[in-house]
Amino acid sequence: KIDWATIEEDYVRLHTEGRSYLLRDSIRGLAAKLDPRQFLQVHRSTLVRVDCVAEVVRGSSGLPEVVLTSGDRLKVGRIYAKSLRQRFRGMA
Repeated sequence: KIDWATIEEDYVRLHTEGRSYLLRDSIRGLAAKLDPRQFLQVHRSTLVRVDCVAEVVRGSSGLPEVVLTSGDRLKVGRIYAKSLRQRFRGMA
């Protein structure tokens, strides 16, 4: 059960239930294997499982940040901010 994933050199680091794993893949490759209704790309290097999102807040840069139920905060890329706002309308 993947909570979120991020790029780490030539790998993707999968974060799940307090643990993390390296997978030899790209974010694009991983995203193609995951259900787009359950996962959202929030940065060119980051995917997040939608039901792990606790809130969307405005970061210091003015762009939104995603706060996960685990407490992790993930930056949102400028080009992903609009789709994030549409998905979580009313949270940011």
